[in-house]
Amino acid sequence: MDLDWNSIELNWGKYKELVREKWRRIPQEIIDDLQGSRDRLIDAISESYDVTREQALRELSDWAADLRERAGVQAERAARARAEAAAAIRRLADQTSGQAAARSAAGQRRLAELRAVAEHGRDRAVARAQRRVRSQPGAALLIAFGIGMLLGGFVGRRR
Repeated sequence: MDLDWNSIELNWGKYKELVREKWRRIPQEIIDDLQGSRDRLIDAISESYDVTREQALRELSDWAADLRERAGVQAERAARARAEAAAAIRRLADQTSGQAAARSAAGQRRLAELRAVAEHGRDRAVARAQRRVRSQPGAALLIAFGIGMLLGGFVGRRR
């Protein structure tokens, strides 16, 4: 036989519908009772179609070969669909990766710009403070002394 009958017996629920489509003269209750038995199906074909057991066996063999061929075509379609899906996923991953890299580069550029702005602001503040200290050294010393006293008072209280 061209088809694995163990598979038919195990999956009789699926195959009995195909048997019913192929051999409509076999009553539904007989098909339900076959349980995937090859010999009983041959007998049912032979009786329902008034053919010899050998002719029924040939018909069953042809049917099984047709099923196998259809299964092969479906397997090829499924394999092609899987390959197309995998290619689409790869393209999407590459596209996403490229977008992420572009976003990362843009983020790094923006971070560098912000860092430069912050450093420029810091440098301006330090320069202003230095100018004020140079222009009013006495006031700067008194302010520094006052800040030192405040900090010393806070640190002393914690102990």
